[in-house]
Amino acid sequence: MKRLHNGVVLCVALTTVLAGCSSVGPLTLKTNRAEYNVALQESGNQQLLLNIVRLRYREPIMFLEVGSIAASHSASVGRTRTRTGPERLEQPGRRRSTGYSDSPTVSYSPLRAALRQSRPQRD
Repeated sequence: MKRLHNGVVLCVALTTVLAGCSSVGPLTLKTNRAEYNVALQESGNQQLLLNIVRLRYREPIMFLEVGSIAASHSASVGRTRTRTGPERLEQPGRRRSTGYSDSPTVSYSPLRAALRQSRPQRD
């Protein structure tokens, strides 16, 4: 009877986890889009400031344009059982673990800026 109960609990837990994973994508899009936008804006501002300083010291400037951002999201649920023995000092029992990871991949393309100094035209 106990084995049947564990099987039912496992099926319910698996169904819940799989149903929950179906909504991970849209939810992460809502939350991560604004965060990526802010990060790109701050990064662009820092890049511009760095290039202004480079201009001041007459160094060549370089801009990197973000080509794409591909983010993968994953969630995991696990369960482990511990047993006692002469070499183990921990209490027997079960441990559950959950995890979530976000792995963005960003591609950059370099843009070289050529500075042209304008010379006054002589008539």
